[in-house]
Amino acid sequence: MLKKFRVLITKPKLVFVYMQAPFKKVIQYMLLMVLFLLLPTILLGSVNPSLLFIDGYEFEQMILKDHMPIYIEEGKLDYQDYSHIYQVDTYYFVFKENYNELFMGYVFHFNEESLDFYVSSVRIDRISYLDLGIESFSFTNESDLLRLGGYINRYVTENPIFRLTFYVSIYTAHLIQFLIIALIFAFFSKYFIPIPMPYKIRFMVSVNLMSIYTLMTLIGILLNIELFAYLGILLAFIYHITAYKSIKIVERKL
Repeated sequence: MLKKFRVLITKPKLVFVYMQAPFKKVIQYMLLMVLFLLLPTILLGSVNPSLLFIDGYEFEQMILKDHMPIYIEEGKLDYQDYSHIYQVDTYYFVFKENYNELFMGYVFHFNEESLDFYVSSVRIDRISYLDLGIESFSFTNESDLLRLGGYINRYVTENPIFRLTFYVSIYTAHLIQFLIIALIFAFFSKYFIPIPMPYKIRFMVSVNLMSIYTLMTLIGILLNIELFAYLGILLAFIYHITAYKSIKIVERKL
């Protein structure tokens, strides 16, 4: 695996050496490359999981800017005919009586008597305001909001379901992005070399040549520089041209 990864990065012309492998081996290689992109997130989550999620201050500032006319008294939320949904990245904070939307992320629904936690449309927990210790609460009070935001952050970081779904969602996002780029390269590769070649083989070539994209994206994640991912796409494009041109040279000699 690592030897193949190193060869494909340093010598893209040798990509066709690996075309004898079964298609499932290529898929396994792709899944492992995408897993590499998830490793920094897993490492960060192991060292300091609170950095992966919205913090208390962020939550406080998001709510304060709207001066929401709602409050909690005796453990019950009074909406005051107010309805709103806040979004921060993949987090949704729903202030309305009924939750019936479908969000691909983490949903915190402020119900009449409880705070409900959803992953997409599936509720995984419900905690009453009394159990939260906010039987009297104002959504215009900075200290109250900071306290609630801190609780939400702790709950998410300590809940294994949230952490697992977070990792799965990140992996899925990387996988979809990888697949889209590989499929596009495979489609346009027929313009690199006008010889008959099944699309399945072209896709296998593209997956292998995407090794350089994986490396550059991984460096970008570690350095927190998104530009490296785009550089990886450019290098993968150059690798495709280099690899397919090598076929042209062999064809002429024959």
